[in-house]
This record gives sequence, structure tokens and C-alpha cells, in this order.
Amino acid sequence: MDIFEKTYFPQAEDCTEDGLLRLLEDAATAHSVRLGIDHDQILARYGCVWMLSRSWYRVPGPPAPGEPLRIRTWVSQLEGWGTWRAHQIGESGESLELWVLVDAQARKLVPISRIPMPEGLALEEGQKLPAKVPPLRGGAPAGSFTVEEADLDVNGHMNNTRYVRRALALLREAGDCPAFFPELRVTYSRECRLGETISLAADRRPEGILLSGQGPEGKPRFGIFAQG
Repeated sequence: MDIFEKTYFPQAEDCTEDGLLRLLEDAATAHSVRLGIDHDQILARYGCVWMLSRSWYRVPGPPAPGEPLRIRTWVSQLEGWGTWRAHQIGESGESLELWVLVDAQARKLVPISRIPMPEGLALEEGQKLPAKVPPLRGGAPAGSFTVEEADLDVNGHMNNTRYVRRALALLREAGDCPAFFPELRVTYSRECRLGETISLAADRRPEGILLSGQGPEGKPRFGIFAQG
């Protein structure tokens, strides 16, 4: 059973929703390097890259600045097109992410069998996985943003944490909402590229706020369900 563990001392910029996601991404990246399945290695050997398809976390509250935060992570399940990665966040927080394997040139899904997964993964049978963010039909306009250089990652598209950062910033400009959402689900449907304008729509529901980001062609790029 291969479980990676790291203790962080969050700075102020880590004590937000996207800041927490960056810490999870950092732990996942360090673990994948140790397993030999990180971005650089699978790109060089197999012409593939990892892309985040779905993510979910639930925590008691935001990370406390300067206070130790232990994050443990492991590969939880293997699926046809990717892997589920689990995180334990502090004493009682948890997260699950679905990372899919994509051909770097064709930008199409590749079976996980394309790459040899290392032995000793901490796979869990029968684990309940979070549902996809439901599609938003209608909703109130909540502004738009243009993808900038600072939003991009090593895959040349908008980094998963920046979807959350940019969307929640627009949401908070548009109206009342919590300073921090202790539970968040994200579904990433299509890549967002440099210079594209993404329009946001929001629907406030008793159980949380549903957000949908659409590209200039009018198709959904991502969905966020924020509960607080």
C-alpha cells in the first residue's frame, strides 16, 4: 500500500478553495513522481498526459494560516480511462479526484492500460464516488472572464484550480455567499484555452450554489456545486 504524506504550513493564499486544491495537487504530484507516473514521465514514455475530470472535497473549514496541515494521498481506484485519487485532509477532511489519461496530441481519452501502473497501490473496493455536477439549465448570469497566461498549466490549458478561483471570484462579486465553501464538487467538461472568454451562470439552491461556465461556442466547459 503506497500512501504519500506531507505536512503543509499554509500561507494566506492557501486558505481559500482554490488554495486548498493547490495543496492537494501538490501532494498528488509529489506522489506521482515517486510512483513514476508523473506528467513528465508519462508524456516522454507514452505521449500521454493526466487531466482532471472531476474533483470533490469536504473539510470542516479553511486551512488555518501557519498551522500544520497533514495531507495523505493514494490512488484509490482504477477505471477504464483513469484513476481515482483520494486525500485525507487533516484529521477529518477528505477529497476524491478522477484523473483521466489523454493523448497529448489528439486530446482524446486513452485507456489506463496504456501505461503500466505500479504495484502496491492502496486500492479500495466499493468506495462511493461523488456524483457529477448536474447540468445547469438557465440560471442567472454571473459575469465572465478571459483565460490569461497566469491561468495556464503544463498542459497548455487552464489549470483546474484556476477554474475555481475565477468562478468563485465572479460569484462573490455578484452577491452574498460564504467566505469559504467547506464542500465543493467540480466537473471539468472541456479544456479552456488562452484568450477564450468564459461566461458564468449561477443558480442558488437551498443545498448550495450551482455554477456553470460556458465557452464562446455556448457549450459547457465546467460545473461547480458549492455547499456552505
